[in-house]
Amino acid sequence: MQPAHTTARSSKRPLRRAALGVGSVGVLTSAAIAFPGAAAAQLPAECSQAGAQVTCVYDTTGQHVFAIPDGVDTLIVTAIGGRGGNTINTFSSLGGTAESTLSGLTGTLYVRVGGNGATGGSGGAGGFNGGAAGGFNGGAAGGFSGGGGGGASDVRTAPGDLSSRLVIAAGGGGTGGVGDGGNGGNAGLPGSDGTGFGGGGGGGAGTAVAGGAGGDPGGGSAGTLGAGGAGGFVVEGFGGGGGGGGLYGGGGGGSGIFGGDSGGGGGGGSSLGDVTGVASASDTPRVTIVYTALEEPPVDPGCTGSLCIDFGSFFALS
Repeated sequence: MQPAHTTARSSKRPLRRAALGVGSVGVLTSAAIAFPGAAAAQLPAECSQAGAQVTCVYDTTGQHVFAIPDGVDTLIVTAIGGRGGNTINTFSSLGGTAESTLSGLTGTLYVRVGGNGATGGSGGAGGFNGGAAGGFNGGAAGGFSGGGGGGASDVRTAPGDLSSRLVIAAGGGGTGGVGDGGNGGNAGLPGSDGTGFGGGGGGGAGTAVAGGAGGDPGGGSAGTLGAGGAGGFVVEGFGGGGGGGGLYGGGGGGSGIFGGDSGGGGGGGSSLGDVTGVASASDTPRVTIVYTALEEPPVDPGCTGSLCIDFGSFFALS
């Protein structure tokens, strides 16, 4: 009986060693799992990528936030300002353009897209005494029946700080009130005088150091840092156009003095950038930011699945 008992005990030992081996494989497998690298951060909705170039387009009036990607040192910024509002039988003035290459920035930029000035007329909503509302970001309201000034588009480092603006595309001036009112000035240009013996004078253009003068007669307001001057208004005549926003805003057009006299056009604001100019009639207010994305780190070709097992370590421990 003793030999049979000895044989039974010895036959169980390999099974125990095999079980231990399976357990070792389980430990090695879980210890040697290698997950693929994290996917690249998803671009904001305003941005698209073609090759290494990323282009972000902000074309909705208002303020937007642009987070500068880590490691990106150079941004190319292009801005287009808002048009001045027109009136009956007149054309809208044109906003400005500005392009700059910005380097050495980190953190967050605040993008403000200007609005077009509203059309003048007796139904002009939101502006002073029935005049048209000025465009977002510095466009001034027109006087009675005058068009509103266009708002500037800019990029800045602090949301409420005019001194932190880095790139500015000015807005155009609003047209003077009634059908033969003075045309608003394109960005960087003065507004035209209104017609009639007592027609209002055009507002002056904003410059690199000061706002444009308000038009006389009829009390157009002068432009200031970041904002156009309001179009003038007197009871008898038609109001002046609002000045356009910008580095410095354009002056508001003067009001006509006597009944039927038309208002002067508002002046355009001034722009800031490496290259500045005047937008085309088909352009809409927007800000575009272009940069080169960093290259992704190379993927290890030895691991293409959802997990990898280091078989060298497995055989070393088995």
